[in-house]
Amino acid sequence: MQAGGQYLLNARIGGPSPWSVVRGAQPAIDPLLPVSALGHKLEVVVYAGGFTVDGPVVRSLRLPPAGPSGTVVFDLRAPAEPGEAWLRVNVLHRDNLIQTYRLVARVDEREQRYDEEVTSARLEYSATTAWTNVDDFRRRYVSLVVNADVADGRHRVFVKSGETVLHFPVNDDVRTTVLPALRETMTEAARGQLRPAAALRALAEGGWAVWAALFGDLPGEAGEPLRELTLRSDEVIQITRAERHHAVPWTLVYDWLLPVDAQEGPVCWGFDPPGSETRCGHDRESRVVCVRGFWGVRHQVEERLDGAGDLARHLVPHRGRLKVDLALGVVDAEVTGLVTDLAAIGAPRQLGKEHRLLSLLWDPGDRAPVVTILGHHDTKTQEIDCGTAEIRLTPRMITEQRVLSGSWTAPSPLILLLACGSGAMLPGNLTDHVSALTAVGASGVIATECVIMTDHARRFARCLVATLAGSGASVGAAMQAARQHLLAEEQVPALAFVAFGSADVVLEAS
Repeated sequence: MQAGGQYLLNARIGGPSPWSVVRGAQPAIDPLLPVSALGHKLEVVVYAGGFTVDGPVVRSLRLPPAGPSGTVVFDLRAPAEPGEAWLRVNVLHRDNLIQTYRLVARVDEREQRYDEEVTSARLEYSATTAWTNVDDFRRRYVSLVVNADVADGRHRVFVKSGETVLHFPVNDDVRTTVLPALRETMTEAARGQLRPAAALRALAEGGWAVWAALFGDLPGEAGEPLRELTLRSDEVIQITRAERHHAVPWTLVYDWLLPVDAQEGPVCWGFDPPGSETRCGHDRESRVVCVRGFWGVRHQVEERLDGAGDLARHLVPHRGRLKVDLALGVVDAEVTGLVTDLAAIGAPRQLGKEHRLLSLLWDPGDRAPVVTILGHHDTKTQEIDCGTAEIRLTPRMITEQRVLSGSWTAPSPLILLLACGSGAMLPGNLTDHVSALTAVGASGVIATECVIMTDHARRFARCLVATLAGSGASVGAAMQAARQHLLAEEQVPALAFVAFGSADVVLEAS
């Protein structure tokens, strides 16, 4: 591209083009889309890094009942100086991300031909395989896409909420300093080294530091949806990791004002009076350390990784009493109690050395809608004790089985990965259990950010499964309810549990 040159960016769905700059695999459009008289109204959003977009950065795109969409056109101006420039192009429905692409281009003083490719785009995330599931994409209050900046490796957050579109870099201290400190605080709380009130105050301070670093300096109208979110409850906040290692403690983001002396200020566990079912009356200006100031308590937080299949409103059907498979690498009084608890809710099956966990997971006729894996996790070797014939489960074993047997067929199970730090995706690890299970097609994965004890795993699993099975709540709503319930009992480790996948997944009796 020529520095300062004007170009057109054409975007459409379906219908291959010999001039497309997209490289690598991408979903084709199914010629037999679900019956819809009007088709679907999508939005295409362009975020420019170096380029200038002349005109609107959001354009509507209609996906018709049959065949490819029309084409939307964006007017681009290349940077004035030679170098590398990028664009991110997101496709959304109801502020719910369907796809995100990243385009990278070389800009020179004048246009010229090169032997190698100098302008190309790649699909970094897709929640559809053939565009047949667009009806399932429910409204989100905000869509946040997070990836490493092409230029300097920092986080960059891409925001879409209603009419608001913006992107900004984030100081990497959030990932390298604040997140480890929050995990350490939760670990100390889990081990009983910190009293609950002290742990909650420390987490609120860290969570506020994250909110301020991300959104505190956003100017005027650009930051209004995030400031408005501080006044809202029970919204769905969507986070998509285009780069899985670039993590932010989203459930621990704290967006209410802290007391003047946060170390000694009052603490509220979410209900008033304590032990009741009545929500407290606190809000962002109450100057109280209240559990409802955390995103993961007041809202549903949906974290998504690129995986296999259509990611939207998965239905995980079950017949009669909910069947739960238990692969237990640790057996103590609390774990035995969990089996008893689940027997009162559903139909648990404890797997032993005579069972091969991997074979069961790939058997749609035998596996349970909910599979719980509870055991010690060696974060260096990536081994989780599972108590089955495999003895230990690693991400490599899951990936190798996927190579041999393919991805899971729907309806795929919800995985409860109740092991210490099972959800902490560390940069030094090439893969991890959550990514491997997501790639193979799990409906969702519940994991942990830090060390937990078996009594915490028992309480959380019991509360989560009871809510999913009893009320028909979605995973997002059940995670929120479990955190609220356990925090009301001053169980701070409830904040250590995180969910990956669609917040809309439900267990539906069939």
